[in-house]
Amino acid sequence: MCILSNGRPGSGRGSGDFDSFQPFFHPNEPQPAAKLEAAVGKKHHLPVAFLFVKTEGGGVFLGDEGVEHQYKEGEFDQVDRVLYDLKHNPASRRIMTNIYNFQDLHEMNLYPCAYSMTFNVTGDTLNGILNQRSNDMLTANNWNVVQYAILLIMFAQVSGLKAGELVHVIADAHIYDRHIPMVKEILKNTRHKAPKLIVDPNVTNFYDFTVDSFQLVDYEYEKLNSKIPVAI
Repeated sequence: MCILSNGRPGSGRGSGDFDSFQPFFHPNEPQPAAKLEAAVGKKHHLPVAFLFVKTEGGGVFLGDEGVEHQYKEGEFDQVDRVLYDLKHNPASRRIMTNIYNFQDLHEMNLYPCAYSMTFNVTGDTLNGILNQRSNDMLTANNWNVVQYAILLIMFAQVSGLKAGELVHVIADAHIYDRHIPMVKEILKNTRHKAPKLIVDPNVTNFYDFTVDSFQLVDYEYEKLNSKIPVAI
């Protein structure tokens, strides 16, 4: 991994207090649908990528998801605006979301790391660029890539498009010092072929997707017997 060989020492949350983190999708075993559904929630405007963090006062959504903004065509929240443009203005260079809301930062335990998506339609293919200010490579990188890749696939399917490329731009990709031994052990594991994601082709409305709309076929994994220490 180039971060291990070419990275530079840094400072930040890595020098603070640590807690143990169990990956949400632990590689030891497939997770039951109920666990994902509980994390994603029942709110109809809450796709996988728009998760929330817990605060002392309850849950705070990352961004103004669900809040409607005024446009020439009417009022939309960010998700509905993307869906509208993909169908009516696919050549637009303005199809994007941003969940880094400065007015809400004081309510969050952790500021949004992956904060914006820009979508581009080329022919019949939907591509996306994910911008991320900070990425804990061991703890969160896989989760971030998977959640936004699936979001792109969902947007593409309900818009009559093919899913193309997801470009992931990370300003600060890092491995904490406490994670280095675990990363080195993981890199020694046997590598497996990527599993196949099957999405129910009958879903044509974004808000009709459920956990049961997705299947992961031929998922192979190596056991991770340790919890990951995470700065808090």
